[in-house]
Amino acid sequence: MDESIKCPLCEQNEGVANNESGRRKGLIIHYSCPRCGEYNIDDVTDTVISNNFKDDKYLLSGLTRESFANDNNIITLEAYHFQTEITRLKNLNLKIKEDKFLKYITQKTSHGEETPISIKNDYPLAYVKDSKAFYNFICELKKDGLLNFTDSKNETKNIRLTREGQNSIDILTPNMKSRQVFIARWFNKQYAKVWENGISQAVKEMDYEPRDMSEIQHNEKICEKIIEEIKAARFMIADFTGQRGGVYFEAGYAKSLGIPVIWCCHDDDKKNLHFDTNHYNHIFWNDSSDESINNFKEELKKRIKETIT
Repeated sequence: MDESIKCPLCEQNEGVANNESGRRKGLIIHYSCPRCGEYNIDDVTDTVISNNFKDDKYLLSGLTRESFANDNNIITLEAYHFQTEITRLKNLNLKIKEDKFLKYITQKTSHGEETPISIKNDYPLAYVKDSKAFYNFICELKKDGLLNFTDSKNETKNIRLTREGQNSIDILTPNMKSRQVFIARWFNKQYAKVWENGISQAVKEMDYEPRDMSEIQHNEKICEKIIEEIKAARFMIADFTGQRGGVYFEAGYAKSLGIPVIWCCHDDDKKNLHFDTNHYNHIFWNDSSDESINNFKEELKKRIKETIT
């Protein structure tokens, strides 16, 4: 590990690595940081953040760490959209920060189990500025009866949720036992084979039920039915091929409910992805052959296994 490599977001160099000791792939550099998770950043954004947003970098640390910790999603920070993210993250209230942190603990443990939390490196999970603020943050959660830990001089705290803390998360994530998967996509017959042999088959082979609006029988207004189906889903697969506005809306709505989204797009259409979503870790596919569709299916199964099950 090259100790001279410094994370552009948190500025620590302990345990930090970038892609092959700084060898660039175009203008994008990949970083792996024990505090900020894994993320990509272009050199222009690195300079802009250092010069103009030094006091707000902790928010981007929270963004990259949350995304990587929850979904193994490697975000790319680019100059034309990260400022919008900073504005949004500045509006996170204390309740939202608490919910995000408690959900992380839930994902790492079964009820009653403990998980180690580093005061030094895990503070981005709460979107706070530093380790001192993080320690105060978890002490307040303990005071409120949402979690427990033995307060020692150790930098690492073994934290577990209380029953009250678990109940508060159960309200936020009611679909943990659901086997339904909502599919948001463009209903173009040209890609029917990708849907049938790629997305749908991957979901079924992972023992979930694909829910696609083109195949669901109902007598309701279509918008109301879509909302109902999303709310009932364990997760969503959103394919942005064709850049359909409905897919963007459905993915955004699922994210607002805390429902995980797996992002996909045809390789030829990735250049058209909207800047609000193109930094998410998409699975890009092509339908040039049965083999390529099968490869997409296997990649999708791998993503489901690693981020959902």
